[in-house]
Amino acid sequence: MSAGRATKRGSTKPVRAKLLGAVVLSLWLTACQEPYRVGEFVWVEWDGKNYPAYIIDQKSKTRFRVHFDGYDDRWDEDVTLDRIKGRIEDGKSVSAPPPPEKVARVLG
Repeated sequence: MSAGRATKRGSTKPVRAKLLGAVVLSLWLTACQEPYRVGEFVWVEWDGKNYPAYIIDQKSKTRFRVHFDGYDDRWDEDVTLDRIKGRIEDGKSVSAPPPPEKVARVLG
């Protein structure tokens, strides 16, 4: 039986409408997500933990240069969107986890 024909149990139209609605909603939500911008304060995954960082440059739509708050410029790095874990609210006080082992070795 083809997907477009009615079945003995009833029409396939309600199922199609629900599926189409879910797809449209998903696309709409994705399109509404505001991309990150230079100057934003964000959480960035670094060595398995999230650290506060500033976006200092945009390399492409999915790649950003970040500066980790409280660290020397030598630790700045380019990160992809999957490592940016969200925005930090303006004026919100945050604390970072202890530095990764590789940083602690250099610092100390």
